Amino acid sequence: MRLNLQTALLLGLCVAAVGAVDYDENTGLKSYFYAAAAYCGDQVQNWQCGKPCSDGPQVSEVVQLSKWWDGTFAYVGYNAQDDEIAIAFRGSVDIANWVSNIEVAKKVYPGVKGAEVHTGFYDAYMNLQDQMFKAINTLKSKYPSAGVVITGHSLGAAMATFAAAAIKTTYNFDRFTFYTFGSPRVGNKVFSDYIFNLFPDGEYSRITHYNDMVVHVPAHFMSFQHAGDEVFYEHANDLSHRTCHNSAGASDENQACANSMWATGIEAHLNYLGRPICSAACLNGGPFLPAKLYQNGTIEESDNIEFRFLSE
Repeated sequence: MRLNLQTALLLGLCVAAVGAVDYDENTGLKSYFYAAAAYCGDQVQNWQCGKPCSDGPQVSEVVQLSKWWDGTFAYVGYNAQDDEIAIAFRGSVDIANWVSNIEVAKKVYPGVKGAEVHTGFYDAYMNLQDQMFKAINTLKSKYPSAGVVITGHSLGAAMATFAAAAIKTTYNFDRFTFYTFGSPRVGNKVFSDYIFNLFPDGEYSRITHYNDMVVHVPAHFMSFQHAGDEVFYEHANDLSHRTCHNSAGASDENQACANSMWATGIEAHLNYLGRPICSAACLNGGPFLPAKLYQNGTIEESDNIEFRFLSE
């Protein structure tokens, strides 16, 4: 069988570092359930959130993290069967508005010289960080041997990236899992390298799907760069996938996975691992986050905010 040069190059880029990649499909599916449950809001409290809760791992002692005035939401809970603390951040489901209104303002990421990150993503995470640490401290004190799983989808994936960095540099977890779904680019190359150095050799699996448009924003030419080894589910309706290795110090992202596709897919962003991750996953839908969070990078408690739900 003969391969053309382009195909050979793509395959070579994907398999060159197979030994360094540690993506596990079962862990990916478990992380999907955690991420999907985050869209259910208050229903996670008693783990009554439809299929993400009934079909996935059972989580108890759930602590909700939220700021009611800006719509950010996450949760921290304990999975007794796997002895792990689950941390999942909710994304936005107003994807078309999200992409059309996204701004590229950056701010300095503290403690890492030269690192800059998306202002809106970082501020959204920082609104929840203190609550997150408090919940982790409670569970880690009660379950000292527990591992941790950090995940999120869309905006939630961006927030999970900041959370993973903060947790990795604050706590000593013997088992640390960091998978995201449909993540936008979060920061500049210096920040990307920082994440790679915290999570080397495939420790961070950034899962992408087909022609998901969100993984292409903000644009690379605007000095944003992805981190993590990319696990690319390459078709719309099946579970075939390949892993594209990335590493610190690279001037560009691996072009053999999502970057080889035209970025046109809203539907691809709303479905991961063959399942809907937000709209159909929740009993009552998930809220649309205010566009101002993305347009201006900040949102004030005094702002007149309206929320709409998918079920309306």
